[in-house]
Amino acid sequence: MQYQRTSKGKTNVERIDKFIQLINNMQEKREYVVRKRKYIALPKKYQKEIEGEFGVTSECVRLALNFSTDSEQSEAIRARAIEMNGFITFKAV
Repeated sequence: MQYQRTSKGKTNVERIDKFIQLINNMQEKREYVVRKRKYIALPKKYQKEIEGEFGVTSECVRLALNFSTDSEQSEAIRARAIEMNGFITFKAV
C-alpha cells in the first residue's frame, strides 16, 4: 500500500506519528509540574486544645494550620502548634 504525500511532502502516517510524539512529550512534561501546599500536621486532640486556649472555632484553627490566613492570631496558632510537636509538611494539590 502506498501513502500519498501531502502538500508539505509528508505522508499522513508521518504526520500522525509526529503528532503522537508531540502529545507524549507534553504529557511527560506535565508529570513534573506538581503544586505543593504547605500545612502543619497536628493531631485533632491538640487542635481542640488550641481551640480552647485561643477561644476560636475549629475552622479558624484549620485555616491557620493550612496557611490560608495570615493574621497575628494565625501566626500565634501556628507557633503553638509547632510547640505541641506539630510539623510543617507539604501535600500535592
